[in-house]
Amino acid sequence: ADADKADRRARAAADAATATRVRALASDDDWRRFYDDWYAGDAKDGIWGRLRADRAAYDALLERRLARAPPDAAASLEKAGLARAPDLFDVAGGDDVLLVYGSADARVAGDCAAFPNARPVDAGHAVLDEAPDATAAVVGGFLNRGGGGVSFLSEALEPSVVAAAARTVVATAVVEDFDAPLARPPSNAWAGAPKIAAGATR
Repeated sequence: ADADKADRRARAAADAATATRVRALASDDDWRRFYDDWYAGDAKDGIWGRLRADRAAYDALLERRLARAPPDAAASLEKAGLARAPDLFDVAGGDDVLLVYGSADARVAGDCAAFPNARPVDAGHAVLDEAPDATAAVVGGFLNRGGGGVSFLSEALEPSVVAAAARTVVATAVVEDFDAPLARPPSNAWAGAPKIAAGATR
């Protein structure tokens, strides 16, 4: 528990430093340099090495990133980064959960080894960019285990939307359901603010 807390503190500090850098990015060239550093082949224990070695895959990813630079990227690092993410190991072993990981991603492969529904594909960390067809085939096989055919159809937040089994389209991923109750702030906080809808999101 203490080690986990220490890891989370270290990650939070790293995320805060990255957020500070992100807030200073002002042009496509700035963002390009940031992504080149973030996805460096030797960064993060080499998890992006396979992606950077595949020039076409990396160029496609970079084009997508530059086309829609997220306006709240810094805030997401600070408020929703891995340092604040819940531990999902308790749900990862369920019969209805599939874990797909890159065989060349040693860090994630080690974590996945204990789960019966973990399946490797020939890729590094970015499985959807490096091995989209193989990933879709694994997901398609998992969803169609009963032969009924299942489709997830939604607007993809990340492209890498590929067809695998005859009736399966991988468009995005859902980790788990969650409730986020939204409380109305004090009335004076609404002065001059645009009207928005507030409620419970599931």
